[in-house]
Amino acid sequence: MIPVISQYVVDAVPTAIYLESVMGEAAKPAPTGVYLKNSIAPVIVPGKQYMQRVKNKTGFEDRSIGNIDEVVGNVYTLDGELVLHKSQIKEISLIPQLPVIGIRLLTDMAKAVVVEESSWLKGASVPTSKILRDYLQPHYLEDIDLCDRIMSASFDFRHSIRNYIGKDGWIMHFVKSRNTDIIVEKSCDYRIYDWNRRMQSGEW
Repeated sequence: MIPVISQYVVDAVPTAIYLESVMGEAAKPAPTGVYLKNSIAPVIVPGKQYMQRVKNKTGFEDRSIGNIDEVVGNVYTLDGELVLHKSQIKEISLIPQLPVIGIRLLTDMAKAVVVEESSWLKGASVPTSKILRDYLQPHYLEDIDLCDRIMSASFDFRHSIRNYIGKDGWIMHFVKSRNTDIIVEKSCDYRIYDWNRRMQSGEW
C-alpha cells in the first residue's frame, strides 16, 4: 500500500466557472443524464436500465423508468444498487448545476502537472491538445488563441500544484477528485517504494 504523507485540496468551482466562460461554445457538453444538485457526474445515464420502488396499497412494487418525470421513488440499478433516494427527487435535473466540464478539465490538468514534474514518471511534457481534446469540440482544437487563453486562465491553479509538488521529482504524487475538490496526494520517494516492493515480492 502506498502511504499518503499529506494532501493539497483545491476547491475547483471558481476556476472551473472561469474556464467554462473562456471556453464558451467551444466546450463539449456535459455528459447526458440525470444530475443531483451538487454532483459532477449523472446518477442516471441513458442506455442503462433502472427500476424504482414505489409504495402501493399492498406494499411496494418495482416500476421501470421512461423519463425523469416518472421518478417518484427510490431508484436502483438492475443489480440492486441504490442510485437515487426518493428524498433527493426534488434536487434532480437534466442540466448539471456545477461546472462539470471545467472541473474535469482541471483534474486532467493537475494530472498533467504531476507527470511533467515527476522524475519517476519520466517528466514528459503533456501537449496542450492532449489535455483539451476531451473538452473542446474537435474543430476548436486548432484555434491556438483559444487554447492559449484556456491555459492562461488555469495558470494560477497549475502553478499552485507545482509549488505543492516541489523540486524533488522522485516524491510520488497522485491526483484524485472528490466531487468539486481536486486533491493532490504526496507520498514517499519512488525509489524507496520500488525497492521495498521488489524485496517484498521476492523479485530481489
